[in-house]
Amino acid sequence: YDLRIENMPNLVNLDALGNLTKASNITIGNNPSLEQADGLNNIANTSKYGTNIVFKDNASLQYLPAFPNVTTLNHVSILNNDSLLNVNTLNALNDVNCLNIDGNDNITTIGGFAALQITHRNMISYFTPSGGDIKISNNPNLVDLNGFGSLKEIVGDLLIENNDALTNIGSLVTLERVNDNFYVRNNASLLLDDVNDPLGSINSKRKIGGNTDTSGNKVPPSPY
Repeated sequence: YDLRIENMPNLVNLDALGNLTKASNITIGNNPSLEQADGLNNIANTSKYGTNIVFKDNASLQYLPAFPNVTTLNHVSILNNDSLLNVNTLNALNDVNCLNIDGNDNITTIGGFAALQITHRNMISYFTPSGGDIKISNNPNLVDLNGFGSLKEIVGDLLIENNDALTNIGSLVTLERVNDNFYVRNNASLLLDDVNDPLGSINSKRKIGGNTDTSGNKVPPSPY
């Protein structure tokens, strides 16, 4: 069954849901006073093809639930939560169809997703696969991408763009294959050097299946 908690201006927490263990299509959205959602921490896995987690437009939310018992999901979207400080969640997740972290003005670090190894695609028809992407964009105070330490393969696109303060994506060094496009671009503080450039190790194995764009990042200093 779906769990939708939306448009509740006086809701501060989700503690009343502490005994909930299963839900599909979890949407927590536009609850301006919601500060924490730890009441969802007992939710365990259902099916990767039917379980979505969405947190969007919760202006006061500072921390996400840990979701320690969730290992596979369809979509994860973390969008426009203006007070969110970090994304340290879903460390047991090892498979996801699509992950989108976008427009969270105050997150400084993404340190979750420690067990995530691969993204998957859903077949929306016999010949049409869908998803498989990881997108991290428009988070102006994001500095460190410290999560994803087990990530091996992205079957869709990798998109990291318009994160002005981002300086570190070194945890992606474990990445071996991006089947579609590799777009790490327009991150004004990100210097892609030998230590901080997963693209180099992937390209050396010729494991990018689509286009590559690393324009608009920090330009290295001239050696002269």
